[in-house]
Amino acid sequence: MFLYNLHWRWNLTTNAQPHGSCFHPISFDQVTAMNRDIQEDNNRIRLFDPSISFWNLEYRTANRACNNIASYDYVPIDFPPYNRETHGKVKDWLKNKVGLQIKPKWPPRAETDQDIEVCLSKCFEFQENFEVSHLIIPTPHICSPSDDLSTFIKWIDIGLGLVQSSRTQPLLSVSISDLCEIEQLEMILAHLKSRDALKGIYLSLENSKSDKIGPENINIAKFFLDVSFLLGHRENLEIFINHTDIFGYACLAVGATAFASGYERKTKILKHALYEDKKGGGGAYPKFFSYKTGKTYRVKNDLNKIRDSKLLHIFEEDITSESEPLLMALNSGQEAEDVPTWRESPNNVGSARSHLIERLVNATNALNSITDFNEKNLFVLEWLQNAEMINTHLENVFQNDQLEDEGGNIKEWRVVFQDHLKKYKII
Repeated sequence: MFLYNLHWRWNLTTNAQPHGSCFHPISFDQVTAMNRDIQEDNNRIRLFDPSISFWNLEYRTANRACNNIASYDYVPIDFPPYNRETHGKVKDWLKNKVGLQIKPKWPPRAETDQDIEVCLSKCFEFQENFEVSHLIIPTPHICSPSDDLSTFIKWIDIGLGLVQSSRTQPLLSVSISDLCEIEQLEMILAHLKSRDALKGIYLSLENSKSDKIGPENINIAKFFLDVSFLLGHRENLEIFINHTDIFGYACLAVGATAFASGYERKTKILKHALYEDKKGGGGAYPKFFSYKTGKTYRVKNDLNKIRDSKLLHIFEEDITSESEPLLMALNSGQEAEDVPTWRESPNNVGSARSHLIERLVNATNALNSITDFNEKNLFVLEWLQNAEMINTHLENVFQNDQLEDEGGNIKEWRVVFQDHLKKYKII
């Protein structure tokens, strides 16, 4: 399944709909979140990521994001709750009341067993009120090789004990940084394998050193595949992958249940620098996503060049209800700018976002329709191999006038995936 990461926009105004959504509190305070009318199909997946990985944000550089996070009841920073009559507008309360009290108390801390139990209990209560389909058990973010796993394990012990009586399917959150080293990853995996009480895992990646889309660290990529295969396929646990962009699609083949991503950069990767308070900037521009290559392209600069080189046929399998007018116009000799819904203007991304959702939903549906495990893995291997060949060809054709494409390192992903299949003798 494909889930969409929702940040500042908690409703998708698109024609295409994902298999579910994952909500993130870093862009919305609790008052705003609970007052929003969220249009959701009850049959779809609905997750709420407690975002404990953002507790180590620097308040000095990201006070807006820190204020949003601290406004949630489960975050262990005390301040008077919002009162409309007393505080007026929510944004003024956040800035002038909450912010002033949060600044000297940041970052949040829950160190004793009692503090952790209170934090988790309130977090579960909020998620239940939010009507999630799965209950995420938050744990401390593992952000460096020097991090002691004993605190991580303590949160697991307390969290699993608290959810035993819950009627909502629990998912243990495992949030790691791309700085983690192989020995640490092996210890985490061994500990997860030893937990009989586990029902599912919510596995996410933080980009600490890399700006790339998807995992750049080969050991991290291997870890995500191993968790998906050893605990998803072999142990039949539900495994949800986040912040690896479409590398999560490869994880589906080896045993993961779903992966989450999105259109905007913040929905693709988890990187603290993206939440720093910055002035200026502008709206997003439409980009064309290709499942065939695993990349996104600038509509005006890239697609026109690809068309002029007689290579537009590469995207024949990427036609959706939203992209068809664009590709038809280009094939007929028109410019991308001639299609209003794809014209490069700020925030004109509705069709581009809807296209990405529809394309990834179609791709995951096609993968899920394959019932034989080996055939499913062969299907993804061939996808990676073909994407690698096409990307190599495009690089050669445009070596003197490079495309502004964006995406993960397909070649490295193909190597890691192929090594995984060989290691476990899958095909």
